[in-house]
Amino acid sequence: MSRGDWNEAKSSILKQARLLFAEKGFEATSLREISSRAGVNVAMLAYYFGDKEGLYLKCITDVTEDRMVILKEILSRPSSKEDFVVKFRLFSHTFASVMSVDATIIQIIIRELQSLRQNSQISEAIFQNVHPTFQVIRDFFQVAIERRIMRSGIDADLLTVQLMGMLTHPFIFEKWMEKALNYTANDRDRQKAYMDQLVTLFIGGVVHDDLRHDRRQSQDLRQGSDLKSSEPQGGMYEANE
Repeated sequence: MSRGDWNEAKSSILKQARLLFAEKGFEATSLREISSRAGVNVAMLAYYFGDKEGLYLKCITDVTEDRMVILKEILSRPSSKEDFVVKFRLFSHTFASVMSVDATIIQIIIRELQSLRQNSQISEAIFQNVHPTFQVIRDFFQVAIERRIMRSGIDADLLTVQLMGMLTHPFIFEKWMEKALNYTANDRDRQKAYMDQLVTLFIGGVVHDDLRHDRRQSQDLRQGSDLKSSEPQGGMYEANE
């Protein structure tokens, strides 16, 4: 098999494996079923991926590594409210676009977490590949908080969890959402409307209103100036001695 044929076969194997693992779970999916769907000999899976667990881990790491590159490029440190809004909007729509093509990785991770299967290697692999995603988003929010782009009192960790829930929910529960609310993540117009509304609500809730923010900054500066000018020469404690 040439390198090109192998790359094509590998892509097909991983795609079919992700679909089956997402649909049926690790235990109920067999290598024989994956090879049949991918149109390759089962021996090829064993040769290139070792065993089912090796293929399972490869399904997770391949996708998350690619998405981390995109994530880091988009969510660089925000320098202003305008910069924050542009980057947050781009991230949200990019995430939705990527997920609409292949949401299986999220479904696999959720299924794995819900199963509570005691496999330290798989659990650790999921943590090592998912945690950096949360960390990049959390750091983006934390910088915005420190630079007072976002409202005071907001917890960056909690905000990250809330955002990921809103972003992933339509893809995790796609069949239920379609049946109950006539929403499908593959409908690009509905997907765009969902993300636009999410961004509007999110930005409206966490980002400083310009006028109120500017007024508060001015008040803080005046208060700081008043305190400094009213402080006795030599310092407060020295003056009271």
